[in-house]
Amino acid sequence: MNDFLFFILSDGRICRFNITRAALQAVVELLAPRIVDFVGENIEEVEFNGQYKPEESEVLYVDMQLPQSFSNVPDNTLEINMVDFAGGDKVKTICLYHNDNYYFQCFANRFICKTNRIALLYSGDTYQQFNDLSAFSIEESVHALYHEGRLYFRSYAQAKQIFDLSPYYTEATNEEIDDVFVGDLFAGTDCEWLKNNADSQMRKQITLLKRSGLLDIIDASKRGFKTWAKRANIPKSVYQTGHIVLPCNKKECKVVLAFLNEDLFEGVFSQKIYQSNSKKIR
Repeated sequence: MNDFLFFILSDGRICRFNITRAALQAVVELLAPRIVDFVGENIEEVEFNGQYKPEESEVLYVDMQLPQSFSNVPDNTLEINMVDFAGGDKVKTICLYHNDNYYFQCFANRFICKTNRIALLYSGDTYQQFNDLSAFSIEESVHALYHEGRLYFRSYAQAKQIFDLSPYYTEATNEEIDDVFVGDLFAGTDCEWLKNNADSQMRKQITLLKRSGLLDIIDASKRGFKTWAKRANIPKSVYQTGHIVLPCNKKECKVVLAFLNEDLFEGVFSQKIYQSNSKKIR
């Protein structure tokens, strides 16, 4: 079996390093069992669109091809350059190839033994100082799995450290804000305020609104819209003109964007309005 352990650098290059067969096998035994966290009969797969936070039994995925830098794995790994910590190589991810799967673990500087730390090695019945500064540690966790053409993950924050997921989820640019809000539906909205004050969350909400197709069916002049806006405690000033006027207040604006994205819902029994972290249709 062509098991292979390698680094992904901050610039996207992959680098190999020499490792004994016994040590590699130990890593395989540590990480490979974690495949059950991502695929299996008890795991429900949810396609990532940037706005769904998975439940414990769910996992996010994107269909993607691995970068060209992976082309030599696993058959021509000797053609991959060796890692050079002394030369300034900065590692962002460590990856294990095993049984046609790739197991990714985000790598942190704290995993590398440095001169400002003391590592103690237990040998026999005594601890002694471990001085090899090329040493690093590997944790048990797997932050993403590439399996049969899909990248599986549970945390977007961790997955984006491994691969650029911006094609799947991006923050709205100022031009896109203009594209969404300069029109009759949002007549009266201060786009300049929005562009100057929209934070990352708001820009993501705007991207999702643009992609959702909801802008084609929302009509703020209709009674149904006003009824639901009132029940969701949306300020009357937002919709009283028959248009949607986003408030120049970040907290209030986020609530309105959540409402437009259908992220507010009414409890079946309590009739209270809740904000969801999910766009999954039940």
